Amino acid sequence: ADGGAVTFVGGGVPLDFLGITNGRQVWTGAVAGSTLYGVEEQTPTVGGGGSTYTVSMYIKSTTSFQLSARPFDLLGAEMTTELDPTVYPATAGAWTRFSWIYAPSDGVCGIHFGITAAGSGDVETTGWMYQIDETLKKWTFGYGCPQVVVSAANPASYWRTKYHNVGFVLTEV
Repeated sequence: ADGGAVTFVGGGVPLDFLGITNGRQVWTGAVAGSTLYGVEEQTPTVGGGGSTYTVSMYIKSTTSFQLSARPFDLLGAEMTTELDPTVYPATAGAWTRFSWIYAPSDGVCGIHFGITAAGSGDVETTGWMYQIDETLKKWTFGYGCPQVVVSAANPASYWRTKYHNVGFVLTEV
Protein backbone atom coordinates (compact mmCIF):
# COMPACT_ATOMS: atom_id res chain seq x y z
CA ALA A 1 0.00 0.00 0.00
CA ASP A 2 1.23 3.50 -0.70
CA GLY A 3 -0.49 4.95 2.40
CA GLY A 4 -1.38 3.53 5.80
CA ALA A 5 -0.27 0.15 7.12
CA VAL A 6 -1.16 -3.37 5.94
CA THR A 7 -1.16 -6.43 8.19
CA PHE A 8 -2.42 -9.99 7.92
CA VAL A 9 -4.98 -10.75 10.63
CA GLY A 10 -6.19 -14.26 11.41
CA GLY A 11 -9.88 -15.15 11.41
CA GLY A 12 -12.79 -12.91 10.54
CA VAL A 13 -13.14 -14.08 6.92
CA PRO A 14 -16.41 -14.22 4.94
CA LEU A 15 -18.43 -17.41 5.34
CA ASP A 16 -17.42 -18.46 1.78
CA PHE A 17 -13.81 -18.78 2.99
CA LEU A 18 -14.19 -20.69 6.26
CA GLY A 19 -11.78 -23.62 6.05
CA ILE A 20 -10.09 -22.17 2.93
CA THR A 21 -8.11 -19.26 4.34
CA ASN A 22 -7.31 -18.40 7.91
CA GLY A 23 -7.28 -14.61 7.65
CA ARG A 24 -7.46 -11.38 5.70
CA GLN A 25 -5.46 -8.27 4.81
CA VAL A 26 -6.26 -5.28 7.02
CA TRP A 27 -5.29 -1.86 5.66
CA THR A 28 -5.45 0.76 8.40
CA GLY A 29 -5.01 4.49 7.94
CA ALA A 30 -5.85 4.61 4.24
CA VAL A 31 -6.12 8.16 2.89
CA ALA A 32 -7.85 9.41 -0.25
CA GLY A 33 -5.87 8.47 -3.36
CA SER A 34 -3.72 5.78 -1.71
CA THR A 35 -3.81 2.27 -3.18
CA LEU A 36 -3.44 -1.26 -1.86
CA TYR A 37 -2.27 -3.71 -4.55
CA GLY A 38 -3.06 -7.41 -4.39
CA VAL A 39 0.33 -8.93 -5.25
CA GLU A 40 3.80 -7.79 -6.25
CA GLU A 41 3.78 -9.88 -9.44
CA GLN A 42 2.11 -8.43 -12.50
CA THR A 43 -0.88 -10.24 -13.93
CA PRO A 44 0.19 -10.88 -17.55
CA THR A 45 -2.13 -9.85 -20.36
CA VAL A 46 -3.15 -12.18 -23.17
CA GLY A 47 -1.97 -11.63 -26.74
CA GLY A 48 -2.18 -8.31 -28.51
CA GLY A 49 -5.05 -6.83 -26.54
CA GLY A 50 -8.78 -7.26 -26.89
CA SER A 51 -9.14 -9.43 -23.78
CA THR A 52 -10.99 -8.31 -20.67
CA TYR A 53 -10.05 -9.01 -17.06
CA THR A 54 -12.72 -9.48 -14.41
CA VAL A 55 -11.13 -8.73 -11.07
CA SER A 56 -13.08 -9.41 -7.89
CA MET A 57 -12.46 -9.31 -4.16
CA TYR A 58 -14.29 -9.35 -0.86
CA ILE A 59 -14.09 -6.05 1.00
CA LYS A 60 -15.41 -4.46 4.14
CA SER A 61 -14.40 -0.88 4.84
CA THR A 62 -15.00 2.30 6.78
CA THR A 63 -14.29 4.44 3.72
CA SER A 64 -15.39 4.67 0.11
CA PHE A 65 -13.08 3.20 -2.53
CA GLN A 66 -12.57 2.28 -6.20
CA LEU A 67 -11.05 -0.78 -7.79
CA SER A 68 -7.96 0.09 -9.82
CA ALA A 69 -5.51 -1.24 -12.39
CA ARG A 70 -1.87 -0.18 -12.72
CA PRO A 71 -0.75 -1.29 -16.22
CA PHE A 72 2.82 -1.84 -17.43
CA ASP A 73 4.25 -1.91 -20.96
CA LEU A 74 6.53 -4.52 -22.55
CA LEU A 75 9.66 -2.96 -21.02
CA GLY A 76 8.10 -2.90 -17.54
CA ALA A 77 7.46 0.84 -17.49
CA GLU A 78 4.40 1.89 -15.50
CA MET A 79 1.58 3.34 -17.56
CA THR A 80 -1.32 5.53 -16.39
CA THR A 81 -3.34 3.98 -13.54
CA GLU A 82 -7.00 3.41 -14.38
CA LEU A 83 -9.88 3.44 -11.89
CA ASP A 84 -13.22 1.67 -11.93
CA PRO A 85 -15.65 4.54 -12.63
CA THR A 86 -17.81 3.44 -9.68
CA VAL A 87 -16.96 4.88 -6.27
CA TYR A 88 -18.21 2.26 -3.82
CA PRO A 89 -19.48 3.44 -0.42
CA ALA A 90 -18.16 2.12 2.89
CA THR A 91 -19.61 -1.34 3.54
CA ALA A 92 -20.56 -0.77 7.20
CA GLY A 93 -18.61 -3.79 8.45
CA ALA A 94 -20.29 -6.37 6.18
CA TRP A 95 -18.26 -8.46 3.73
CA THR A 96 -19.29 -7.66 0.16
CA ARG A 97 -17.86 -9.01 -3.09
CA PHE A 98 -16.97 -6.29 -5.60
CA SER A 99 -15.95 -6.79 -9.22
CA TRP A 100 -14.81 -4.76 -12.20
CA ILE A 101 -14.32 -5.71 -15.86
CA TYR A 102 -11.10 -4.05 -16.99
CA ALA A 103 -10.21 -3.76 -20.68
CA PRO A 104 -6.54 -2.78 -21.03
CA SER A 105 -5.47 -0.51 -23.86
CA ASP A 106 -3.01 -1.62 -26.55
CA GLY A 107 0.54 -1.98 -25.33
CA VAL A 108 -0.36 -3.21 -21.84
CA CYS A 109 1.65 -6.35 -21.02
CA GLY A 110 1.12 -6.65 -17.26
CA ILE A 111 -1.25 -5.33 -14.61
CA HIS A 112 -1.35 -4.81 -10.85
CA PHE A 113 -4.93 -4.73 -9.56
CA GLY A 114 -5.76 -2.84 -6.40
CA ILE A 115 -8.13 -0.92 -4.16
CA THR A 116 -7.82 2.88 -4.21
CA ALA A 117 -9.22 4.72 -1.20
CA ALA A 118 -11.62 7.55 -2.06
CA GLY A 119 -11.64 8.78 1.54
CA SER A 120 -9.89 8.10 4.85
CA GLY A 121 -10.45 4.95 6.87
CA ASP A 122 -9.73 1.24 7.09
CA VAL A 123 -10.20 -1.53 4.52
CA GLU A 124 -10.24 -5.31 5.03
CA THR A 125 -9.97 -7.62 2.04
CA THR A 126 -9.63 -11.27 1.02
CA GLY A 127 -10.57 -13.62 -1.82
CA TRP A 128 -9.07 -11.76 -4.79
CA MET A 129 -9.72 -13.45 -8.12
CA TYR A 130 -8.89 -12.59 -11.74
CA GLN A 131 -10.71 -14.06 -14.75
CA ILE A 132 -9.74 -13.57 -18.38
CA ASP A 133 -12.50 -13.07 -20.98
CA GLU A 134 -15.20 -14.29 -18.59
CA THR A 135 -18.06 -12.77 -16.67
CA LEU A 136 -17.96 -12.95 -12.89
CA LYS A 137 -18.16 -16.50 -11.58
CA LYS A 138 -18.40 -17.94 -8.09
CA TRP A 139 -15.06 -17.78 -6.29
CA THR A 140 -12.93 -20.88 -6.67
CA PHE A 141 -9.32 -21.93 -6.82
CA GLY A 142 -7.76 -21.71 -10.26
CA TYR A 143 -9.48 -18.77 -11.96
CA GLY A 144 -6.88 -16.48 -13.41
CA CYS A 145 -4.32 -19.29 -13.35
CA PRO A 146 -3.54 -21.79 -16.08
CA GLN A 147 -4.84 -25.32 -15.78
CA VAL A 148 -2.76 -28.30 -16.90
CA VAL A 149 -4.56 -31.33 -18.38
CA VAL A 150 -3.45 -34.63 -19.89
CA SER A 151 -4.20 -34.24 -23.59
CA ALA A 152 -2.84 -37.56 -24.87
CA ALA A 153 -1.60 -40.80 -23.35
CA ASN A 154 0.42 -43.41 -25.24
CA PRO A 155 0.89 -46.61 -23.26
CA ALA A 156 3.39 -48.99 -24.83
CA SER A 157 4.98 -52.27 -23.84
CA TYR A 158 8.58 -52.34 -22.81
CA TRP A 159 10.95 -54.99 -24.16
CA ARG A 160 11.31 -56.64 -20.75
CA THR A 161 8.44 -58.71 -19.43
CA LYS A 162 6.23 -57.09 -16.76
CA TYR A 163 7.46 -53.56 -17.52
CA HIS A 164 5.64 -50.82 -19.37
CA ASN A 165 6.75 -47.56 -20.88
CA VAL A 166 4.04 -44.89 -20.63
CA GLY A 167 4.17 -41.46 -22.23
CA PHE A 168 1.69 -38.61 -22.04
CA VAL A 169 1.37 -35.00 -23.16
CA LEU A 170 0.46 -32.18 -20.75
CA THR A 171 -1.32 -29.16 -22.18
CA GLU A 172 -1.69 -25.82 -20.44
CA VAL A 173 -5.16 -24.37 -21.06
